Amino acid sequence: MSDPRRELLLHAWLQTGLFLALTIAVNHLSSAAFLRLDLTADQRHGLSDVARSSVASLQRPLLARVYFSEDLAAPYHDHRRALLDKLEELKVHAGDRLQIEAIDPTGDPEAVARAARAGVRPLPYAFRSWDRTEARTVYMGVSLSYGDRQVAIDALPSIEEMEVELVRGIRRVVAEPEDDRAVGWLLGHGEPDPTQAPADTPLRELLARLQRSGQLRTIAPLDAPIPGDLDALIVAAPQRPLSPAELVHLDQYLMEGGALLLWLSSVQPDFAARRLRTIEHGLYGWLGHHGVRLNRDVLVDRDHTEQMVVPMEVEGVGSQLVRLSHPLALTTTRLDRTARPVRDLPRAVLPFASSLALVDPLPGALEGRIWIESMPSSVAVRGLHTLDPRALRQPLGDEVAGPHPVAIALAGTFDSWAVDRPPPERLDPQAEPFDPDTWHDRSQPTRLVVISSGDALANNLDLAMNALDWLVDDPALIEIRSRGRGAAPLDPPPRGEALWAKLGVVGVPLASLALLALLGRWRRSR
Repeated sequence: MSDPRRELLLHAWLQTGLFLALTIAVNHLSSAAFLRLDLTADQRHGLSDVARSSVASLQRPLLARVYFSEDLAAPYHDHRRALLDKLEELKVHAGDRLQIEAIDPTGDPEAVARAARAGVRPLPYAFRSWDRTEARTVYMGVSLSYGDRQVAIDALPSIEEMEVELVRGIRRVVAEPEDDRAVGWLLGHGEPDPTQAPADTPLRELLARLQRSGQLRTIAPLDAPIPGDLDALIVAAPQRPLSPAELVHLDQYLMEGGALLLWLSSVQPDFAARRLRTIEHGLYGWLGHHGVRLNRDVLVDRDHTEQMVVPMEVEGVGSQLVRLSHPLALTTTRLDRTARPVRDLPRAVLPFASSLALVDPLPGALEGRIWIESMPSSVAVRGLHTLDPRALRQPLGDEVAGPHPVAIALAGTFDSWAVDRPPPERLDPQAEPFDPDTWHDRSQPTRLVVISSGDALANNLDLAMNALDWLVDDPALIEIRSRGRGAAPLDPPPRGEALWAKLGVVGVPLASLALLALLGRWRRSR
């Protein structure tokens, strides 16, 4: 006669064994066939359509050599796995045309030399916890080889940026060299030079991003035409005036279809003298002719600010560098959520910004759009010189209440600034005089972006890259970069609305409980 308890125990063990065998089989199949189900609203954990298309049309094998150090501590402990997962998912859509090699060069001189030849450089790495301190060089890059062409992505320290950088690298290595995007950076008027920026600074990071997306060329044309093969030109915080001859060259570059990204301030801090000084960059009239008025004021916001380090007099100590929230380092979340370049940015940081305005009516066949405004709590002030945050906390004379435009984009056909003016003198006495008959009086369809803070460039790298992609009409990279950022932050409601909302969240449940208690007592008393 069989024992029921023994049969039940045997069935339990068999079920457990079958469950384990099924789990092992599923894991094995999942490693052989990559599949991911992404239920997030912005599909942040899956590949974008642009990423899939970047490898779907490969004509020959693409080799991705991942040079990435293993066993990194937080916050980089998941980065290697995330990179390999992205590549494996790309491989699903590329088939046999994408090959992946994962290499840890740490302690391997031959692998270190191969990484160097591929253009992947080591990065300084420091880790400190309660029980250990570690400092060494590590690798976080990938080399892409496609036939005789090669592109290196030497630093991938951000999981959020991995897909953007991979797609950018793949598109660049697959494209013909002449198809590379070329961006110019104007120098010669006190502008910062990103190629000379110290390591681990925002400008150095921007330089790396620009170089990964194509060619970056610094130019100081003085009295020479701006190269026509530049897809876009960045004018970043000039401190000295552009001469009339240079304005002609800038104007004709725009007329020939060149795109412009201008980061311009009306004021600049002089921390040694502890005051603001006015900037004369010579672009006020030129911009106004093309549809954007840059006002000679400065924006102050006492409620929405970013921290900065400023020299201050501390009682009993003297002059000290103090980090504090400064009313001239304003922040804003008033971004046009229908404009692709800014709609998914959480906020913008705009130190020492001035107000902008669109000329009404716009000249030429132009469409203008305000991308970013300051917060309603901001004010525009003319003739402000002090940097002292204590003085700025008090109301100032002739304040103009916000919000104020601080980033404007124009697209369409521009009319020439130079064509109706007498030709200026050449700076180079040996150069031929200007011939107005050779000037273009109307542009090809092109685009222009003005941001009224020279210091904002280093604080808004995603905005800079998105603006460049928009200028050269590459919306795909903007779309990828915005994925995974989540919903845009909400502006805080007015104090009265917030109080009523709190009463509704807290007071209504408490009042309901009190009413139920009173009803219970009333029923018991009856």
